Amino acid sequence: MWIFTPRPCTEEEDWLLQFPVEGYLEEEEGSSEAWLVGKLLTQGSFNSKAFMSTMTQIWKVRKGMEIREVGKNMFTFCFLERRDKDQILRGYQWSFEWKLIVLNEKEKEVNPKEVSLTHSLFWI
Repeated sequence: MWIFTPRPCTEEEDWLLQFPVEGYLEEEEGSSEAWLVGKLLTQGSFNSKAFMSTMTQIWKVRKGMEIREVGKNMFTFCFLERRDKDQILRGYQWSFEWKLIVLNEKEKEVNPKEVSLTHSLFWI
Protein backbone atom coordinates (compact mmCIF):
# COMPACT_ATOMS: atom_id res chain seq x y z
CA MET A 1 0.00 0.00 0.00
CA TRP A 2 1.35 3.45 -0.99
CA ILE A 3 1.03 6.37 1.36
CA PHE A 4 0.82 9.81 -0.26
CA THR A 5 2.02 12.71 1.84
CA PRO A 6 1.95 16.11 0.09
CA ARG A 7 3.74 18.88 1.95
CA PRO A 8 4.76 22.47 1.12
CA CYS A 9 8.31 22.99 -0.12
CA THR A 10 10.33 26.09 -0.92
CA GLU A 11 8.91 29.10 -2.75
CA GLU A 12 10.29 27.66 -6.00
CA GLU A 13 8.64 24.30 -5.43
CA ASP A 14 5.01 24.56 -4.46
CA TRP A 15 4.49 20.94 -3.42
CA LEU A 16 6.45 17.80 -2.91
CA LEU A 17 4.92 14.35 -3.05
CA GLN A 18 7.04 11.50 -1.69
CA PHE A 19 6.12 7.88 -1.47
CA PRO A 20 9.18 5.69 -1.08
CA VAL A 21 8.22 2.38 0.46
CA GLU A 22 11.47 1.90 2.33
CA GLY A 23 13.83 4.66 3.39
CA TYR A 24 14.35 7.97 1.71
CA LEU A 25 15.94 9.19 -1.48
CA GLU A 26 19.50 9.26 -0.23
CA GLU A 27 22.61 9.80 -2.27
CA GLU A 28 24.75 6.71 -2.37
CA GLU A 29 27.75 5.83 -4.44
CA GLY A 30 26.47 3.65 -7.25
CA SER A 31 22.89 4.76 -6.62
CA SER A 32 20.48 3.61 -9.29
CA GLU A 33 18.09 6.55 -8.95
CA ALA A 34 16.96 8.05 -12.22
CA TRP A 35 15.31 11.34 -13.16
CA LEU A 36 12.66 12.59 -15.56
CA VAL A 37 11.37 16.09 -16.17
CA GLY A 38 7.80 16.49 -17.31
CA LYS A 39 5.57 19.30 -18.47
CA LEU A 40 1.79 19.22 -18.71
CA LEU A 41 0.86 20.96 -21.95
CA THR A 42 -1.96 23.29 -21.02
CA GLN A 43 -2.60 27.00 -20.79
CA GLY A 44 -5.53 26.43 -18.48
CA SER A 45 -5.49 25.74 -14.80
CA PHE A 46 -5.28 22.30 -13.21
CA ASN A 47 -4.86 20.87 -9.74
CA SER A 48 -1.15 20.06 -9.41
CA LYS A 49 -1.65 18.04 -6.23
CA ALA A 50 -4.24 15.90 -8.02
CA PHE A 51 -1.82 15.53 -10.94
CA MET A 52 0.98 14.27 -8.66
CA SER A 53 -1.32 11.91 -6.79
CA THR A 54 -2.81 10.53 -10.01
CA MET A 55 0.58 9.91 -11.61
CA THR A 56 1.83 8.01 -8.56
CA GLN A 57 -1.25 5.77 -8.70
CA ILE A 58 -1.06 5.18 -12.45
CA TRP A 59 2.68 4.56 -12.68
CA LYS A 60 2.83 2.02 -9.83
CA VAL A 61 6.61 2.07 -9.46
CA ARG A 62 8.26 -0.79 -7.56
CA LYS A 63 10.72 1.01 -5.29
CA GLY A 64 9.24 4.51 -4.94
CA MET A 65 9.66 7.95 -6.40
CA GLU A 66 9.58 11.61 -5.51
CA ILE A 67 7.65 14.23 -7.49
CA ARG A 68 8.42 17.95 -7.21
CA GLU A 69 6.66 20.85 -8.86
CA VAL A 70 9.49 23.05 -10.18
CA GLY A 71 7.70 25.60 -12.36
CA LYS A 72 4.52 26.39 -14.22
CA ASN A 73 3.14 23.00 -15.30
CA MET A 74 6.64 21.49 -14.81
CA PHE A 75 7.61 18.61 -12.53
CA THR A 76 10.62 16.46 -11.72
CA PHE A 77 10.28 12.74 -11.06
CA CYS A 78 13.06 10.99 -9.15
CA PHE A 79 12.81 7.20 -9.25
CA LEU A 80 14.63 5.09 -6.69
CA GLU A 81 15.23 2.47 -9.36
CA ARG A 82 16.21 3.08 -12.99
CA ARG A 83 13.95 0.22 -14.14
CA ASP A 84 10.90 2.16 -12.92
CA LYS A 85 11.89 5.19 -15.00
CA ASP A 86 12.49 3.00 -18.06
CA GLN A 87 9.06 1.40 -17.61
CA ILE A 88 7.43 4.85 -17.60
CA LEU A 89 9.23 5.84 -20.80
CA ARG A 90 8.25 2.56 -22.50
CA GLY A 91 4.62 3.24 -21.59
CA TYR A 92 4.81 6.58 -23.38
CA GLN A 93 2.60 8.61 -24.08
CA TRP A 94 1.06 9.90 -20.89
CA SER A 95 -1.72 12.41 -20.31
CA PHE A 96 -3.65 13.97 -17.46
CA GLU A 97 -7.20 15.26 -17.95
CA TRP A 98 -6.75 14.88 -21.74
CA LYS A 99 -3.60 17.05 -21.69
CA LEU A 100 -0.31 15.63 -22.99
CA ILE A 101 2.58 15.17 -20.56
CA VAL A 102 5.92 15.71 -22.30
CA LEU A 103 8.71 13.76 -20.58
CA ASN A 104 12.46 13.82 -20.98
CA GLU A 105 15.34 12.26 -19.07
CA LYS A 106 17.65 14.41 -16.98
CA GLU A 107 20.86 14.00 -15.05
CA LYS A 108 20.66 14.75 -11.35
CA GLU A 109 22.88 17.83 -11.50
CA VAL A 110 21.09 19.43 -14.49
CA ASN A 111 18.59 22.23 -13.82
CA PRO A 112 15.16 20.89 -14.86
CA LYS A 113 14.33 24.17 -16.58
CA GLU A 114 17.24 23.54 -18.99
CA VAL A 115 15.84 20.19 -20.18
CA SER A 116 14.21 20.30 -23.61
CA LEU A 117 10.48 19.56 -23.47
CA THR A 118 9.59 20.36 -27.07
CA HIS A 119 8.99 16.90 -28.60
CA SER A 120 6.79 13.94 -27.84
CA LEU A 121 6.44 10.61 -29.65
CA PHE A 122 2.96 9.21 -30.09
CA TRP A 123 0.97 6.88 -32.31
CA ILE A 124 -1.39 8.23 -34.95
